[in-house]
Amino acid sequence: MDIEKTLNEHDWKLERVLALMTSAISADDMWTFENCLARWESLSESFLTYQLQPVLFRAMQEQKFEAASLLLQRGIRSTCQGVWAAVSLRAIPMLELYLRHGWDINRRWGEIWHKLGIQ
Repeated sequence: MDIEKTLNEHDWKLERVLALMTSAISADDMWTFENCLARWESLSESFLTYQLQPVLFRAMQEQKFEAASLLLQRGIRSTCQGVWAAVSLRAIPMLELYLRHGWDINRRWGEIWHKLGIQ
């Protein structure tokens, strides 16, 4: 068996699933999103959560609460960009979602706090 070919096919499948998840978020298609997330978990041996951060960011940008919640429940960590997206959109439910999943509101995040007028 050609290991390099197998790895490339595996990577392609993961990239395809990521693209489908992102499209499903934009289309507000939770059925497809949930199926893609399950597929991701089956393809990714270590469930590479850091690779799903752009998907979480998209969910935050588009204020797709249910998709963001599912990702956070699976251990995807909040990022400064995601929090910033929620702040800039004044998406209070998204910020509350981040809080429920471990975001430390007392942590100084530089630019975010500056934009909010907090020193």
